[in-house]
Amino acid sequence: VNTSMTIGIGWGRTMYELGNHISPHNRSLWKVVPLSGGSSQASGKYFNINHIVHTFSEKLGAQSQLLHLPFITSTSATKRSISKGEEFNRISEEWDHLDLVICSVGADVSCSPLFQYKVVGPEYVTSFKKRNVVGDMLSHFVDRAGHVIEVGIENKTVNIALPQLLKATTKVAVASGIDKVDAIIGAVRAGMIDVLISDEITIAEIRLHTEQEASESDKGRSQASTE
Repeated sequence: VNTSMTIGIGWGRTMYELGNHISPHNRSLWKVVPLSGGSSQASGKYFNINHIVHTFSEKLGAQSQLLHLPFITSTSATKRSISKGEEFNRISEEWDHLDLVICSVGADVSCSPLFQYKVVGPEYVTSFKKRNVVGDMLSHFVDRAGHVIEVGIENKTVNIALPQLLKATTKVAVASGIDKVDAIIGAVRAGMIDVLISDEITIAEIRLHTEQEASESDKGRSQASTE
């Protein structure tokens, strides 16, 4: 049934490839929207958010709403100014009522394209390392325990806000690879993922890591109770 639905899409290699490989549909009442602004510094095909959104909408036979705003601004004052504008308010209204979020999960923050392309300054990498950041989802950074780590960059980004992300009806992460295990665990614990699409090896590693952690926690409680 072609009922109305608003779908938020993230950027990156995984989302680019997913958009190219989904089967054609006819969902004229669906709308596809970007979950962040763009960047001329990371302008390659994997990070051209409007191109990715357009590809998804074309394949789905859906409507699209593009966003012509920067992902990161030079100052927090610039971000506040942009936030008062019509284009930001229009996309933020969509972010407030998302039926579905589809994105990937980033790991090893220091190797993130945001830092490789110097979209984000290197000073943040040091802060993330000190605070045990294991990855991010839609530029919301987490540690393995699921704590969201903020270092001030959030005041400069044109990006779906954390409360908007968390209240989306269904949040789907498409991510695989042993290097992303901790990041996936952290994002799940932070409430950012409802559905994970991955491969068997990654899922097995996630299960192994969490079971070992639970076992160590049980041992710790048992020892504490006997002391």
